[in-house]
Amino acid sequence: MLKSEVEIGATYLMKVSGKLTKVILTDSSTGYNGRSRWGGINLSTGRAVIVKSAAKLRSKVLDPDRLSDSYCLVCEERMMVSEVADAIEDNHGLCHTCRRR
Repeated sequence: MLKSEVEIGATYLMKVSGKLTKVILTDSSTGYNGRSRWGGINLSTGRAVIVKSAAKLRSKVLDPDRLSDSYCLVCEERMMVSEVADAIEDNHGLCHTCRRR
């Protein structure tokens, strides 16, 4: 993948700890040496990841509006991929339905 093809908010396949996993990119920054870096969230574990090179990203996931492997802390139902990023970013772990209650 090229640096010009990377989009913030998109979901990509990336190898993390030897396993292919889905990562959603949440922000970008420039290092002290002028190189681009991206911050993201591992959708399998909910942990933050740092992508130091666009070459680490395998391919873009085309359908992020499907169920992820993460569960809501209140209703214990599986969350959509798009909900996981919001739940982790706001640090609450709730699906959109439970957050409105």
